[in-house]
This record gives sequence, C-alpha cells and structure tokens, in this order.
Amino acid sequence: GKEYPCGFVMGAFLMFKRETGKDVSQIKQDDLEELLMLMWCCVKCASQAEGTEFPLDFETFCNSITPDVLNDWNEQVRQSAEKKDGESVEDPDIEQLLGIAMGCIGMSMDDFCRCTPSEFYAAWKAWNEMQQSRDRGEWERLPMQCLCTLQPYSKKTLDASDIMSFPWETEQKSENEVKMDKEDTLRRYREAKAAAGLK
Repeated sequence: GKEYPCGFVMGAFLMFKRETGKDVSQIKQDDLEELLMLMWCCVKCASQAEGTEFPLDFETFCNSITPDVLNDWNEQVRQSAEKKDGESVEDPDIEQLLGIAMGCIGMSMDDFCRCTPSEFYAAWKAWNEMQQSRDRGEWERLPMQCLCTLQPYSKKTLDASDIMSFPWETEQKSENEVKMDKEDTLRRYREAKAAAGLK
C-alpha cells in the first residue's frame, strides 16, 4: 500500500486531545485503540504538513495496520514514555501549550502544529529567557532610581546594592567566585612548581 509520513508533532497531540479528551501523556501502553488513535493523528498531521493527501478515516486506517507496524509504533511510544519517567516536572496540557504558543510567544496555529516537542521547547526557552532578561532590566533600574532619591539625605555614599539586591546577582557572584578560586589555585600550583624547579 501507499506510504505516508509520520511524526510526533504538536498538531498530532492537539488532535489526539480533541478526539479522545485525553493528553498524550495519559495514554496507557495496553490501550490498543489509544495507541492507534495517536498513530492516526501523527500520520494525518504529518501528511498535512507535507501537502500529502491522507483520505483514510480512523477505522480504515486501523484496518491497514499490520502487526509489525503496530509493534514498531508501540516501541516508539514506550521509549518516549520511558524518557519522561525520569523527569519530575508534570507534563503540561497540550491546550495550555497552545495558549503559551499563540498568546505569549506569538506563534500561529500552523507554526505550533508543525513543531515537534523539542522544537517547541527550544522556541519557548528562547522566549522565556528574553522575557526574564527584560524583566530583570526593569527591576535593576529601580535601585538606581531609589539611589538618586535617597543619596541627598544620606551622610555616606550609597551603592545600588545597599538599596536592593536580587537573587540572580547572588548567583552570578557565586559563579564568578568559583571561577576566581579555580584560577587562584592554578596560579599557586604553577608558583609551587617553579619554586621546586619543576617544569
């Protein structure tokens, strides 16, 4: 028979949720109908993304699946589930991810549906880092504004850190201290070797 593309994309997960009322993370490995439904959604969405006509409804699709194809698919789903077992973070609802993609990041529905989970995570991570940098910039301006207001009333010279400090500044300072400690250790090691006449 004819071969169709198949891929784990966000659009397939969204379609699965609409067809079953469940998220992909709730699939049971022994539920044959849910596994076949996920496969059908993945094939249908991948075919749409590539512009390939996919005329099979779910029942017709199931009748065309051989045991070997089903076993290979079950193994892919099992490996994906095992990879998530080691993560402590709860899987978000696919519709929540859609809301983040369209309402926050600014992706279109088509862009979201074509993304693989790793591609969407990369887009979300870049957007989140940009938002954090922007928010930090706004917070970091606040101590300087307060400093300009308070300095005329203080007998000593104030520093912005006297007004307010932030957690990310402490983290950055700790990283710099570790780096300096390492460099200092290497310097002393070189001095000791030189003093002992070693190369």
